[in-house]
Amino acid sequence: MTIDFFVRFMQQTADDPLLGPAHISLYAAILLQFRQQGEQNPISAYRRELVRISKISNRSYHKCMNDLVAGGYIDYLPSFNPFLGSLITLKIIL
Repeated sequence: MTIDFFVRFMQQTADDPLLGPAHISLYAAILLQFRQQGEQNPISAYRRELVRISKISNRSYHKCMNDLVAGGYIDYLPSFNPFLGSLITLKIIL
């Protein structure tokens, strides 16, 4: 299932001028967390972990998250509690 999300995402990004390498890297990091959490939506993820895995800056993280939400690729409910991860839902890309 994880590979299906990634393949569809990559097909979409080819035609989406707003998405670049940082978005792809962040989405791949989200998919890794999705897989590690049993491929159940939503996942709980921490910004610091996604930034580390995707190798992007904190500033890029926030921009990319906003762009992924605006593009309809994910839903994102940030957590402002350092002990609770943000909730991210992968949307089915048709």
